[in-house]
Amino acid sequence: MTPRPVAFTDLAVCRKFNFHKGCCDISMEWPQRSGVKLWTKTFSEWIVLLKRFLDGLAEVRNTTTFARALSLDRFYFDATIRAVIDMMRSYRPCFEALGEYAAGMVCFACEPEWVRYVWRDARESVVGVSIASRSCVDLGSRCEMFMSAKTAFSGSSAMTKLTQIPGNALPSFGMFSSREALCDWAATNIALRPFPGHSPNFVERQLQDVAPLGPTEPELSYDAVRIGAESGIAIPLVVINVTAPAGVMESAQSGAALVRFALMLVCMLC
Repeated sequence: MTPRPVAFTDLAVCRKFNFHKGCCDISMEWPQRSGVKLWTKTFSEWIVLLKRFLDGLAEVRNTTTFARALSLDRFYFDATIRAVIDMMRSYRPCFEALGEYAAGMVCFACEPEWVRYVWRDARESVVGVSIASRSCVDLGSRCEMFMSAKTAFSGSSAMTKLTQIPGNALPSFGMFSSREALCDWAATNIALRPFPGHSPNFVERQLQDVAPLGPTEPELSYDAVRIGAESGIAIPLVVINVTAPAGVMESAQSGAALVRFALMLVCMLC
């Protein structure tokens, strides 16, 4: 990083700062790419864990335990399988958006007016970055299908103990419960930690010619997703194709099945 803002013309990463004064020179580009790579590795590990969980469910479906289970348990078990398949089929736009968010935040290290985008406490430590609402909307829009599938998964998997048999660990995915929860998670876990393994207050740059500021609030909001998309940093996600196990309806049919099941329950209660 440069001690004072300088305008460069050859930045391949964080191109927004070409021909504009910024705090990054080309020596920052390797750690910037590495920071995003570590985040996309995390997202790819989530995908692999989902696939392992799905494989475990498919194995349970072929056991005598499943064959002897109550029809209601089998119904919710199959609904869980469909939900995991839907998550596997919808993760890519969502995780790419998160990758772009991470790319945008590694570029925030170049922002010469970084102080105007952050909250600082009485000790002048950065405690938050003001993220533009547009970035939250982008995350919510591109993760909508994944969040919907995650909600279906949470509902169906809790209804039967059959889903606990595989024993495969899954990320909590609690941040995908709503757009607000996802934005809060990203602001805490990515915006303040864009370079995993480094200090969360990497943006706490004490320039010699800046007087102590004390507690401050942001004047501007940073559009992390847009800037990340323009950064030129690749988002190398794992790609895994999945199909429904034999005997499990594809997700397109699951809605009709749920309706029929609900009607059956109503008739039984009449």
